Amino acid sequence: MIHLQRMSRPQNISSRLAVAFVSLVFLGLPTQTTPAYATDDEATIRLALGGLPTRRGNPFRTSQTPTITVISAMYDSLTWLQEDGSVIPWLATAWRNIDDLTWEFTLRDDVAFSNGAPFNAKTVEFMVNYMAGDGPPTEDLRRELEALAGARATGPYTVEITTKRPMPLFARLASIMPMVDPAQWQAMGPEAYAEKPIGTGPFILDEWAPSSATLSANTSSWRPPKTQKLELLAISDQSARLQAFQSEQIDISLGVDPDQFFAIEGAGGSIASWQDGMVIGVLLRTDQDNPLANARVRQALNMAVDRQSIVDVLMDGRTVLASQPATRSAFGFDPSIEPYPYDPDGAKALLAEAGYPDGFSFELEIGIGNALVQRVADDLSRIGVTMTIQLRPIMAFLSDFTGGRLSKDGFMLSWTATPVLDATQAVALHSCMHPRPWYCDQRIMPTVMTALGEWDTDRAIKLRHEVMQFYHDQTPGIYLHESVGFAGLSPNVSGFEYVYGKILYDQIEISN
Repeated sequence: MIHLQRMSRPQNISSRLAVAFVSLVFLGLPTQTTPAYATDDEATIRLALGGLPTRRGNPFRTSQTPTITVISAMYDSLTWLQEDGSVIPWLATAWRNIDDLTWEFTLRDDVAFSNGAPFNAKTVEFMVNYMAGDGPPTEDLRRELEALAGARATGPYTVEITTKRPMPLFARLASIMPMVDPAQWQAMGPEAYAEKPIGTGPFILDEWAPSSATLSANTSSWRPPKTQKLELLAISDQSARLQAFQSEQIDISLGVDPDQFFAIEGAGGSIASWQDGMVIGVLLRTDQDNPLANARVRQALNMAVDRQSIVDVLMDGRTVLASQPATRSAFGFDPSIEPYPYDPDGAKALLAEAGYPDGFSFELEIGIGNALVQRVADDLSRIGVTMTIQLRPIMAFLSDFTGGRLSKDGFMLSWTATPVLDATQAVALHSCMHPRPWYCDQRIMPTVMTALGEWDTDRAIKLRHEVMQFYHDQTPGIYLHESVGFAGLSPNVSGFEYVYGKILYDQIEISN
């Protein structure tokens, strides 16, 4: 019997912060050179993204983009998260919890690595024990998998994995556990392995270049691709990616903006969109003596923003308004909670009740500027609230947030439930669980902690609904919309699917 269980405690705070910012800088990493494009006649997927992984093919670097986007061509994990948030078998065919700290996984018996080495229980045993041990500080995945205690093979294709604490939702965490060939990993070392990755996925790396990677079909993979070649091209500038698309130098362009849709469709292309598992919002500090410490004020700010207009104009109507920190696909999302209505008059009345009939001013720090922030500021100004925006370098912004050094009244970040899509994970960064919280309400923390360890599915969902309702009512920020990503597809592309950072490369087809 397959148990679709999920992780029970949010991942490391610093790792969570990185993914919370992904929606604002989606695949927009800098590169130094211009990539060369394929000219051969073989069927080739030419996909452009903002940047390549800094550690190339090391699958333990992180579970975030662009690393996870690139390595999903070469590596597989035990489970797979679908777009609707459900967990399905991948390298594992079934799983069950033996006790509060032990899970048994049954594995596929027909999988081999690209070098011919067998995938089996010993593979999983090695990977889990490697992640549970000490390792290079550059391998951030071990912090995301810090709950792993160890593993042991109990048969050729069965393995027991132990955790440091009860994790009712562990099968979701297994979706970010990539598998390597143990013998070659030990023989080559992480750096050499990253240059010549060996995985069970649909493609095999041929060559890394400063701004591109070329791969060939792994025809012996358990999920062989439908195309012979794959080229991943790092083009950091969106305008350059659009020009490459229009001139038919690339087939897929990740990270396009809605204002480019007309040009892409004019070139005969189409737009693919997907949910990122994050809620975009303006986060409001409540730990200072100012108007934002009043819940009625925060509710008023939510009512003052015309979020539907933002979605329709800036997101091309391809996402939905947010009503709570979790997205629809997250385990524990409460569909009964309605978004705050757009009601400027009602917002003014709430401000008056809270003691601010003439409005007030506050300062917002952001790490990247965009039209969305300005739209929010414009709407707030109509109820007498002045939001002054301070743009700072991205890395300085993130460093100061992590260190609790942000000094302004609010900041732009996302509530994120990825990579395991748990509603409690979406609030972890924005709660008393943060070492230096900007929002901490102890009234809800017992419910949060109970939810993390609850094994009964119905009870676990009910507890998460209580958390979502509390965060809706207390509004520690302005909930805007669920994050959405876009890609431009040429007319000869079919089967493209992007799921929480990963791409199903084996399903993509290129026609003449």
